[in-house]
Amino acid sequence: MDQIAKTFQCNLVEGVVSHQIGRFVLEGEKVIPGRLVADTLPPADFEFEENEVYAIDVLVSTGEGKLRDRDARTTVYKRDTSTNYSLKMKTSKAVFSQINHRFPSLPFSLRYVFRCCSLSLSLSLSLS
Repeated sequence: MDQIAKTFQCNLVEGVVSHQIGRFVLEGEKVIPGRLVADTLPPADFEFEENEVYAIDVLVSTGEGKLRDRDARTTVYKRDTSTNYSLKMKTSKAVFSQINHRFPSLPFSLRYVFRCCSLSLSLSLSLS
């Protein structure tokens, strides 16, 4: 991928990896780095096996290919399915229930959660 990006005078963005995916699992065990940097090593003995599916993420930049931190607020979230949550507030339990029902393993936007659940805006203020 790096050779193709350089053909168009672009650079691959650092830190972007492609993942093996499965049913209801977006980030599987096998990972393919998009751009190798000094502190990351290429995967040893990596082979594609039959019936495996991968999501190949390609992000290019005409700049250096490095990400910058911004003051933008995160609006897309993904639930960690390996974590158990013990919520105490009734509103928190209601939101989490809707997230489990509508987005069991896929990413979701806060805007969609508020639209579907018709929750008050005060909840969004407590998340920031």
